[in-house]
Amino acid sequence: MSGIVNSVRYAQEGNRNQALMWAACKFAEEPLHIAEAEAELVPAAMEAGLPRGEILATIASAYRRVQGR
Repeated sequence: MSGIVNSVRYAQEGNRNQALMWAACKFAEEPLHIAEAEAELVPAAMEAGLPRGEILATIASAYRRVQGR
């Protein structure tokens, strides 16, 4: 999972949300509980420069997308 987290942490501006969505979908497919995904992805995405509210909304959206399949 560290590779997935690092893809978010080092995502460049213009690609950060897409990287976060991809990573959150991967976590949801495992399946990991959303709280576990947030614990891993929020700090990485904040380090990349995304605001906390946007991060949480993106993770929730990814989990809805995957669970809806």
